[in-house]
Amino acid sequence: MEANALEIADALTQVRDLQDEPGRAAFVQLIGEALGAPLFVPSATSPKIFLYNLVRACLDQVGGMDALLRAVDFLAGSTHAAALVRRHAGPARELLQPAAEVRIKEVLQGLTLPSLARIHHVAAGTAVAASPPRLEDAWQAFCILLDTNTGPDGVPPHLLFVELLIRALDREAASDAPRPHAAGSAARLRIWMAGELDALRAEGAEAVVEQLERIRSEKELQVVKNDLPIHLIIQLEPVDGRTPGRSEIRVSHWRQFHPFEWRPVRGTDRIVAREDVHDEVRALVQEAEGGWANQLDDSLVLEFVLPYGLLHLAPDEWTRDPPAEPYPTPLGTEYEVIVRSYERMYDLTMHRAWRQRWRVLLEAMECLVHWPEGDRPAEPHRFRNRLMSQRNVVACVLGSPPDREPGRTQLRMAIRTGVPVVLWDRGEIPIKELRDVLSEVIERPDMRSLPTDLKRLRRERSVAAESSAGVDSVSLIFDDPAHFLDEVQRFRPPE
Repeated sequence: MEANALEIADALTQVRDLQDEPGRAAFVQLIGEALGAPLFVPSATSPKIFLYNLVRACLDQVGGMDALLRAVDFLAGSTHAAALVRRHAGPARELLQPAAEVRIKEVLQGLTLPSLARIHHVAAGTAVAASPPRLEDAWQAFCILLDTNTGPDGVPPHLLFVELLIRALDREAASDAPRPHAAGSAARLRIWMAGELDALRAEGAEAVVEQLERIRSEKELQVVKNDLPIHLIIQLEPVDGRTPGRSEIRVSHWRQFHPFEWRPVRGTDRIVAREDVHDEVRALVQEAEGGWANQLDDSLVLEFVLPYGLLHLAPDEWTRDPPAEPYPTPLGTEYEVIVRSYERMYDLTMHRAWRQRWRVLLEAMECLVHWPEGDRPAEPHRFRNRLMSQRNVVACVLGSPPDREPGRTQLRMAIRTGVPVVLWDRGEIPIKELRDVLSEVIERPDMRSLPTDLKRLRRERSVAAESSAGVDSVSLIFDDPAHFLDEVQRFRPPE
C-alpha cells in the first residue's frame, strides 16, 4: 500500500487548490468533517511530503480514503487532476494492470476529437458520473470512466469508450482530411483491446466479450458526414380549432447527440400562437447553446420538419439573438439550416423511392439536378415524367415558392417521387440568375455537403459585400431518410 500512497500523493500535487498552504489546510479540514473527527497530519515543509503524510493518515483511518475522495471532488470536481487521484485511490485501480495502463496512456494522452465529449457520454450510459465542461484529452475521459459503475449490461464503461474511440478514429482516417496519426492510434488501440478481451475471457466473462465484439462489428447507418454532428430538430404542426379565433402551432423538438447513430431524444411539446413561433424557436436554440450543446465541440445543425402549409416560412432568416439586438445574425449564416418534409416522414408509402434516391446521393457518382425550363409554361406531367424516368435526379429547383404555382405542384411531385433535395427562392429572382448563384454548390456529382456549402456561400457573400440575392432567400429541403423521429417506425428489411 506504501507505493499506492506515493502515487496518490503525487496525483494530489496536481490539484490547484493544494499547491498552497491555505488550500492544504482547508483540505485537511474537509476530510475531518467527512470523517466526523479531526484528522491529524504530521507537518512537513515540503508540500509533497505533507500530502504523502496526509494520504498515510487517511489510509490508517476507517473510511479515510472515501473522505479524501469526497474532499477532492469538492475542491477539484471533474478535472484531470481529480480523475487521476480517483484512478489511484478508488476501486478502479484493480481494473487495469500497470503494464496495460502504461500502453493505453501512451495512446490516449494528448488525443482529442471533436466528438470526444459525446463518446464519453455514450460510454458512461446512465451512470451518474458527469463529464467535465471540457475534456482535455481521451486519457482524462478514460480515467473518469474507470471510476464509473458498470451498467446493467456488464460492459465496463472504459472498455466501451475505447471501442467507440476506435470507430471514431477509423472514420477520421477514412475522411478526406484525416488528422495525423488517426490510423496508427486506432491500430494501437485494437492491439490493446485484444489483450483486455483475452483477460476477460480468462476470467470467464464471455458475455461481456461478445457484447464488445458485437459493438465493433455493428453495421453503421449510412451517414453524409464522417462525424455525425449534433442536431436540434424542431417540428411545427398547425393545431386548428383548439382556441376559437386563435391560430396555433404545436412546437415539438428533439436533441440528437450520439456520435455514431441517429437516436434523437424528444423534449417537451409546446403549443403557441402562430405569431410566437419564432420566439419559441429562439428559446430552443438558446437553450441548446447555453445547455445541452454547450459542452460539445461539434457543429450544431438545425432541422425543421414542416408540413406543406408551413413551407413558406423562412427559418434560415430567423435569429437566436434577442429582439432588441440591432444587427441580429440569421440562423442560416450561423448554422446549417435544413427543412424536412413532414408529410413524407410520416407516410411510409413514400419511403422506398426516397431511400433509393438518397442512396444515389450518398454514392456521389451521377447525381443530377432538375431545373425549371426557363420561361416555358409549367407542365406538371412533363415535370413528373422526367423525375420518374431519371432515378439519379436527387435535387430539384422549383419554379416558384411552394405557396403558389408552379412551385406548389412541383414540390408535391418531387416529394412523392422520392427526391431528397429541393430548393426554391422565396423572392422574385429569375431562374437564370438563381442558377448562376447556386451552380457551384449543386451542379456537381457529389452533393453530400450541400447544407455546409450553402452556409459557407452565405457567409462569403456577406463578407465580400456582394449581392446576396438567391442565397439569403433560398430554402433547402435536405431530407435524410435515416433521420427518423420517435413516431416514425424505423425501416427494417423483411425477415
